[in-house]
Amino acid sequence: MAWQANAHTLVSLKVAELWWSSALRDTALTLSKPDNPAAPQVLAQTATVNARDQTVAAVGVAHTLDSGTTLYAGFNYGRNPIPLQNLTPLIAAIGEGHLTGGFAAPVAPGWIISGAFEYLLRKTVSYINLASPLGPREGRSGDVALHCRLGRRC
Repeated sequence: MAWQANAHTLVSLKVAELWWSSALRDTALTLSKPDNPAAPQVLAQTATVNARDQTVAAVGVAHTLDSGTTLYAGFNYGRNPIPLQNLTPLIAAIGEGHLTGGFAAPVAPGWIISGAFEYLLRKTVSYINLASPLGPREGRSGDVALHCRLGRRC
């Protein structure tokens, strides 16, 4: 859903259903060819994930300046799709909220430069995965991603 608040500002709301339960049931990890002769030649582990379906809600704003530059801001939230008892250090998708921002600006006729940042809000959970040999763990998430692009419109 989008609403054109005025000639320069667009506000949007999106709700999406992600069907993780059909896509992510288990994972398999195989390690081989170690560089240490004392290490086992092959290690293999499968892990149950049983991801849940996830509803993600996002709200965003785009505001275009008189110069033609557009500024973007947004927030999205989706509950962790992996049950706590199935988390492992290799698959611990516990992040739930993202703040985003960016811009797109014309730099020459037909050319646009754009950039964006994404901040995954910090989250920490404690879990015990009985199938994991690593014992009780604490999972943490939180990161920053930067994106940039130079594009040409034909």
